[in-house]
Amino acid sequence: MSIWEQELKFTTANTQARKLAAWLHCRCARDGLFPDGRVASVYFDTQDRGFLAAKTNSDFLKTKVRVRWYRDFHTGAPGARAFLEVKWREGATRRKLRLESPFPVGWIERADLRHPRWLEVNDLLTARGVALPGTVRPLIAIAYRRQRFVERATTTRVSVDFDICAERHVGVRPAQPWPAYLPQAVVELKGHLPELPPALAPLTDMGCVRGSFSKYRECCRRMLGDADIN
Repeated sequence: MSIWEQELKFTTANTQARKLAAWLHCRCARDGLFPDGRVASVYFDTQDRGFLAAKTNSDFLKTKVRVRWYRDFHTGAPGARAFLEVKWREGATRRKLRLESPFPVGWIERADLRHPRWLEVNDLLTARGVALPGTVRPLIAIAYRRQRFVERATTTRVSVDFDICAERHVGVRPAQPWPAYLPQAVVELKGHLPELPPALAPLTDMGCVRGSFSKYRECCRRMLGDADIN
């Protein structure tokens, strides 16, 4: 499945996330298709960390490759399915390809990020016609809690992501012990509008700041330090 849509991002303090979610609960419908949960992902990158560099340099064209699965919001127990995703972003517009993961969730949860089996991702994407700039392999595993809503008038989908942390990292010694938590929470809006729906305009008065924000980049920064990112 491949889709194009607009994506807007706002950041706020992680300490404000639950209050913000309660505000959205009063003004939006809960997402009937996707329940609240914990999102976990293993992010892949090229040998020269080209995807991370594109994030750092704020390139207009960006690519993500990740294996994603979900955990119970309260218990953290993993679900039964995982997905391989490729996400291309052009400015505020994104396109995403989502496939069934070639790896069982139980293996993903336990596997060392250096395990050679992860390289199967390259062959699978090549078979689907996805052109990558080089061989990709895991770099970092990230997880966070997510609550989902739908703005009724515009059907814009809204999510609040908080307790964002880097759980595992590969390659170099972390700048601090992990899991490493970020101080930010993220509000994401996905749909066909280039601006906030009128009903959600108060978000900016509540301390939400619009701008680009990459969980991948910020978790790598948290683990590696600025010297290895910039």
